[in-house]
Amino acid sequence: VKRIAKWVKHSETLLGVVVENWNPKNLLVIDPQPILVWGTYYGGPNKDEGKSVDVDSNGNPIFLGVTSSSGLTTTGAHQTTLRLNDDIYLLKKNKIGGTTSKIWCTYFGSDSNELAGAVSIDKQQNIVICGTTRGDNYIAYNSKNQSTRAGLYDGFVAKFRSNGQIRWSTYL
Repeated sequence: VKRIAKWVKHSETLLGVVVENWNPKNLLVIDPQPILVWGTYYGGPNKDEGKSVDVDSNGNPIFLGVTSSSGLTTTGAHQTTLRLNDDIYLLKKNKIGGTTSKIWCTYFGSDSNELAGAVSIDKQQNIVICGTTRGDNYIAYNSKNQSTRAGLYDGFVAKFRSNGQIRWSTYL
């Protein structure tokens, strides 16, 4: 039987759980012992923020974030150099993890700052990202929608192949 559970904050240092329709005579497991499969840090000497993650059909995680650090990308990436502080980074790691698990990484940025929104993987394993920019260049690529920024800040959507190469991107 599926139960609905909610966290309850009793004080600044005490959390509790409320479970709807639970009979106290039955066993209730709130926090089974977690097992860490792998974890890692990613970034450089400057500001690096992770914003969103999704997992492809092979179990490989795709990370989206914002960075001011140079040197994060891989050879052959869509954009190998940081154009300005606060460019987007898109990173694919293998599911095994470890320090050599980077498959590829690319920047996505303009002549201004970008804000990362979210990443999602479609059924064909293309990677779709969204965010916000004030930039006037390098954002729209093969755009059939909006090829120039229209406001002070514009949203953007970009679609990448599973190998990290861009298919298209557009302002919103």
